[in-house]
Amino acid sequence: MDKDLHWLRQEKGFSMMELSVSLPLFAVLLLSLTVIFGWGIKSYFFMVSDWVLQRDVQFSMKRICNDVMFADRVECDSGRITIYGKTSDNKTTRVNYELTRENFPRIRRNSQPLTGESSLGTIEIEEMDFDAVGAAGLYIHIKGRNRATGHEYELRTVEYMLNNRGGI
Repeated sequence: MDKDLHWLRQEKGFSMMELSVSLPLFAVLLLSLTVIFGWGIKSYFFMVSDWVLQRDVQFSMKRICNDVMFADRVECDSGRITIYGKTSDNKTTRVNYELTRENFPRIRRNSQPLTGESSLGTIEIEEMDFDAVGAAGLYIHIKGRNRATGHEYELRTVEYMLNNRGGI
């Protein structure tokens, strides 16, 4: 058994030839892993940024639809809507939604930002349109764009007022 391990005792380390072959291979492997990891991080950032775009447009649409559903009267034009309603003690309420044109377009509800407050990507709301449908319906269209990815997302719906008293 000692004869079989004789060559092993003479081997004291790496030779220069082994190092000159293994170090470049290790460097290529390490560089490849770094590029793949960086690509994964970038893809994750873009995915989350697009999710924020979808969430902002969906949240805005839900808020507007909810206010319209319980409205008595709606006044609208392109990029702006005023929704009138009544509280439980019969007081008149008014909610304003507007598409602003600041550094980046966003939706404001009663002068408070409703979209665009993400640190993951700048979300621009490009369009917010309204149009009357019949006596009590309102067509709503919201379109947003993610500056980081260039992807667009839009929603369209028709919402009907349950308490329509003054029309659109």
